[in-house]
Amino acid sequence: MPLDLSGVEQQYHKIMIDQHEKDIKEYNKYQSELPLRLRYENTTYKALRQIELDNSINYQRIRAFESEQRKMDIRLLNGNV
Repeated sequence: MPLDLSGVEQQYHKIMIDQHEKDIKEYNKYQSELPLRLRYENTTYKALRQIELDNSINYQRIRAFESEQRKMDIRLLNGNV
């Protein structure tokens, strides 16, 4: 993740960059010690997959509802209630 130093006085840039690099190293070390299933990349991937699945199911439900609604509308327009 890039470090945004806008709004930070120039004299603090080096300190913040060094701390940012240290934080990244610590984070990477921490992630490498976790079991694969608990690592950030794997947990977010699983959540994104679930969202995609939910969206797909919702899309299919909406399409089925629209299809039934069209059929009912045609029957009503034709007087076949």
